[in-house]
Amino acid sequence: MSATDKTRPPHTTARRRSVILACVALAVVAVAVSLLALRHAGATASGDGVRAAADHPDLTMRFLIAVVVVLGVARLAGRLAVLAGQPPVMGEICAGIALGPTLLGRIAPDAAARLFPDGVLPMLNGLAQLGLVLFMFGVGRELASVRLRGTGSRTVLVTQASLMVPFAAGTVAAVALGTAYLGPAGDPVAFTVFLGCALSITAFPVLARILEELRMTRSEVGRLSLLAAAVGDAGAWLLLAVAVALTQGPGTVRPVVTAVGGLAVVLLLLWPVR
Repeated sequence: MSATDKTRPPHTTARRRSVILACVALAVVAVAVSLLALRHAGATASGDGVRAAADHPDLTMRFLIAVVVVLGVARLAGRLAVLAGQPPVMGEICAGIALGPTLLGRIAPDAAARLFPDGVLPMLNGLAQLGLVLFMFGVGRELASVRLRGTGSRTVLVTQASLMVPFAAGTVAAVALGTAYLGPAGDPVAFTVFLGCALSITAFPVLARILEELRMTRSEVGRLSLLAAAVGDAGAWLLLAVAVALTQGPGTVRPVVTAVGGLAVVLLLLWPVR
């Protein structure tokens, strides 16, 4: 039992566990019924047209099955991560890797294709992007009222270090890897900038989720980390636009113009509009 559960009244904890068990039972029943329906449809189908319909059942049902599986595996992996002393998001990331082409798609490609058919993947991606937008909106709303007073020098130092140190390490690695992984464009400058950016960019939503789960979003360390990650990512994405422009030839500046225009919009929203 966690420290949070110890502080709750016994009836509140019991009610919470009852709700969780009811949700899990409902999910199991829903998956079982759906699988039985799929099996029955495949067994009783006759004729070419009906067999084709059985091979491609309703995408809504497939989508719901995929959502239940993803949420269930992510929840289980999150609990295992907590038992290992890690934030739940680390287990959820591992669950995503396990259900993706890296593990499930490699060891059981047929099962992966049935669980995540082509028509379901865009729906899952849209749902994931919506959840990410709502989560980041909540993080921004919580941090909107927080002010970093008296930490200007530390903010600049941490921001620059979090960007420059991994970028320098990436450029050194690019020199050693350039011969084998330079790519068809053959531009060593673009490859060096790209690898430096790849090591400099922070998984901002993951960082925000970890800080939220550790209850550090309102601490000075948490706020400083989020600010450094946001500023560092903005700089890294601008450098990445430069790398893309270099691979497309000396006369192509559209990625740079797009990146600079996006930065201008962000600055406009942060100061005059806000």
